[in-house]
Amino acid sequence: MKIKNLVILFLVLTVGCAWIKKEPTDSQNFYEAQNVLNEMFKNYRNYMPGYLAPYVSNDFTPNKYEYISNVSKAASDEHVLKFNAVTYKINRVDDIMNVKFRWTKKRNKYSSVHIDSIAGDSEFVFKNFKKQWLLISVSGDNPFVN
Repeated sequence: MKIKNLVILFLVLTVGCAWIKKEPTDSQNFYEAQNVLNEMFKNYRNYMPGYLAPYVSNDFTPNKYEYISNVSKAASDEHVLKFNAVTYKINRVDDIMNVKFRWTKKRNKYSSVHIDSIAGDSEFVFKNFKKQWLLISVSGDNPFVN
């Protein structure tokens, strides 16, 4: 009888604990943030109009369509030869993730024969919409428009 009660207690505790939602660790957050950024930047390097639209939320501040239009115009003015981004800080609270990163870009403006390198620090704010991280805000140096 004691063994049966212990087994039932163990099962109740195990099943009960399975429903508790664990907060992701810092390394999980870094991994997830870097994957989201890598996917965005991969599409940016091979830019075609509309490639970034699926990553930008309709709640983007100040305006999603103006931002995508500015990215498209900037992309049509340059050829990105090399682009790197390194995440250095993540702050995640529930379904909001702030990602700070440094980036470098080597590009050739179509109006010039010169290749130039630029770098910057940016902060992207993502919101988790149905298990997909979408961009809702950009601050700092914009890697897409400069």
